[in-house]
Amino acid sequence: MIHKTCKFLVVFAFLVGCKQQTHCLKDIDILINRFYEINYTYPLSLDELLSFYESNQYCIQNKQDSLLVHCLQQGKNSEKIIWMVNDSLFPKSELIVLYETDTLSHHINKWGFPCIGFYNDAYTDCYLMEPGSLEDFLLFCYYCDSIDDSNNGLYDNCNKKTVENLQKCKLIESFQWINREDELLIVIDNDTVWRHNALMPCNEDLKWLFQPHYYDKKGQYVKLEEDANRSFKHNLREIGRPFFVQSAEIHYDTFVYSTTKGIYSFCDNDETDINTKYYKDIEEYCEKFVEEHGLSKIVFVAPAKEKLSE
Repeated sequence: MIHKTCKFLVVFAFLVGCKQQTHCLKDIDILINRFYEINYTYPLSLDELLSFYESNQYCIQNKQDSLLVHCLQQGKNSEKIIWMVNDSLFPKSELIVLYETDTLSHHINKWGFPCIGFYNDAYTDCYLMEPGSLEDFLLFCYYCDSIDDSNNGLYDNCNKKTVENLQKCKLIESFQWINREDELLIVIDNDTVWRHNALMPCNEDLKWLFQPHYYDKKGQYVKLEEDANRSFKHNLREIGRPFFVQSAEIHYDTFVYSTTKGIYSFCDNDETDINTKYYKDIEEYCEKFVEEHGLSKIVFVAPAKEKLSE
């Protein structure tokens, strides 16, 4: 179980010599929010917030004349400010700033995994299913980070905090990773902290956009050279050409070819009869293609049997 702590740090005075308190409080909230937007965590002290302010000139437009700076600097020697960061709410955290008995600022972050949507979408785009376990998902996150050369500081912080908090989940007794067909739920203390619904290529509108997915001998998603991908799609069309009825509306289905199972419908379409010459021809071609390119599986869209004529 994650060690639950509540850090109480007494720091410098905030409002001594500050007459326009309302404006001061408004400014400190702006600065705290900006700190969180960049770091995805709350500052542990007023000193840390001030250091952040000094290093980010765009946090507040007029840095030199800011009333906030005046208020903070004038109150450095007072002990009336109580700065509390509570991380016992994982994956949320809380910041409370008190001046004597008055609450100056109160924040609870809404999301402990700020970049999880990017990782989850990428996973389902590659593997056409939700990740089966937290460990599988973390391995994919590490892989994504290893090939990311964007060098975007703000995005790097988002990634880092997401992966750090996902790692912490492994230590939480109440943590649940729930797969429900095309839906993923992450539950902590009976609270659903993440929900994701995968867009699978079984929807007629999505099939038109779907590109072949290739998987190596280890079952990992790989991208083939464009020439190989173009050749695969071209040859599928050529195989199907003799079976089309020119005037008929063509219905498409999503198929899988694997070295262990042969060809079958990805969407479990009962109306698709793969025991026809058309699908046998596709299966034979896929068998040669995966051997040539060192693959174990291909997922692809092709015309379906019920709209074809032998």
